[in-house]
Amino acid sequence: MIRFLTFGIFIIIFFTFCTRKTPDYYTTEHGLKYKYHDISANEVAPNRGDYLTVYMQWKTKNDSIFYDSKNSSPIGVDIIKLGKPKHLGGIEEGIAKLKKGDSVSFFISPDRFYEDYLNQNNLPNFLNKEEEMIITIRLLEIESPTEYKLDLVNKSEQLELNELRAVSELVKQWKQENDSVIEVDGSFVVLEKSLDTTRLKYGNIINLDYEASFLNDVVFYSTYKNGSPDEFQIGKEAQMVQGLKKALSKMTYNQKAKVLVPSYQGFGSNGSAGKLVPPYTPIIYKVSVLPRE
Repeated sequence: MIRFLTFGIFIIIFFTFCTRKTPDYYTTEHGLKYKYHDISANEVAPNRGDYLTVYMQWKTKNDSIFYDSKNSSPIGVDIIKLGKPKHLGGIEEGIAKLKKGDSVSFFISPDRFYEDYLNQNNLPNFLNKEEEMIITIRLLEIESPTEYKLDLVNKSEQLELNELRAVSELVKQWKQENDSVIEVDGSFVVLEKSLDTTRLKYGNIINLDYEASFLNDVVFYSTYKNGSPDEFQIGKEAQMVQGLKKALSKMTYNQKAKVLVPSYQGFGSNGSAGKLVPPYTPIIYKVSVLPRE
């Protein structure tokens, strides 16, 4: 009888384990969904305020990749400063749980990611805010604020020199290829002729189609890809980088231009929010001011 009961219990346990499925994803304490691709044996974890070197990829729900740091970032990786989550269940909550060497995909709503992480309110049209996007991250390196600042100081002179050389070479090329290259407070502008001679004035509201790229021609923002132009008010602060703002002062309605903005007129020595644009990185803008309505 005892042997029969023991066998019966074994059968129940066996079928319980055989029918148990590994979940597709797990959740953090506040509901952020994630799944591991690689789990590192390294026990080094980041603290709030640390700077993280990561390989990052953004995908839509159907696995369509629209950002890959390997191809989109000038240095092939992104630098993240781990801050306090703006909301419970944000991407920072997931990143804080990573160990050096881990590779994880996070499932998050696009509006939460764009507002909290990128500090952008405009969601690309190809993203549905009702559908999760997938953020895949591999944590490569962790630096304390002190280590990061020391490393940045050591690199800053070389980065500035590299930028100066790259900008000088491109300006020389532009001058060979174009009739006129205008310098506007350190930025360089090539204007196409326009039949509309009405200059843009302070306070004008304009619609602008443009793409922003690095010097290696990798585009990191495009209104064409988003499906609609962006609206700006001439002279209003915190809408765009200073170099582009000053270049627009030389333009008219219904005119196109390309603008080379050095980092000190762009995202500077710190780079952009979210580090999409690294420190000391010049940007090329190809802009088109749409006709007046």
